[in-house]
Amino acid sequence: MPLVILPAGLHPIGSAPSSQNPLLPPPVISADGIDEGSKDLASVLYGADPIDDQVYIALNTLRGSGAAVMNVGQRFQDVRKLDDNAAILIEQEGRTALRRLVNSGDITIDRLYVQTDSAGTWAELVCDFINNRLPKPGKRTVRAPLRPEATSR
Repeated sequence: MPLVILPAGLHPIGSAPSSQNPLLPPPVISADGIDEGSKDLASVLYGADPIDDQVYIALNTLRGSGAAVMNVGQRFQDVRKLDDNAAILIEQEGRTALRRLVNSGDITIDRLYVQTDSAGTWAELVCDFINNRLPKPGKRTVRAPLRPEATSR
């Protein structure tokens, strides 16, 4: 007798009941809402501001880590020790990272400072800035922690 491979759910005696659950309805598609006035996607109007995102990217991206970020970001990892000069170097590197946004008038830096703990085991750059592209400019804050390998004494 030739070898016959039966389809799934069938065996030589007959068919077996399916062990699978019946098909569920497809999930509800959660599309973005549409603004009735402009007919644009509402998420474009109510999401994070692009200038705020650029500040975050500038302070949290390692400059030169890839072909797309050769001129964007910071080089905090060049600071190897948290000594007396580290705060000056970190602040200067933050100003360098934000230079393009300041020169184009997108932001105004209100305050740029370095926070550390008393033991010198961690540091972060804190940037208080004003987004000049908003209808009502207001102060924003972005924090950029240093990487752990850069905080050894």
